[in-house]
Amino acid sequence: MYNKTLFLKIKYIVISISIILKNISYQLLVTLGCGGCFLVFFFVVILYTLMITRRIIVFHPIVSDRPAFLG
Repeated sequence: MYNKTLFLKIKYIVISISIILKNISYQLLVTLGCGGCFLVFFFVVILYTLMITRRIIVFHPIVSDRPAFLG
């Protein structure tokens, strides 16, 4: 039961981060054009790979409210 709620929290955090990044990328697309879009895409890819690798390395079952890979 605990793991399910933890997974839902992680899913909610990832969804909200991606929504924020999508809004920022739309703003940059309007202001900077195609180069800005490519830059944001590159940044998002780096961010997701960092999150996934940190989750694999740091994530272990700790009884706490927040996931371990967020700090």
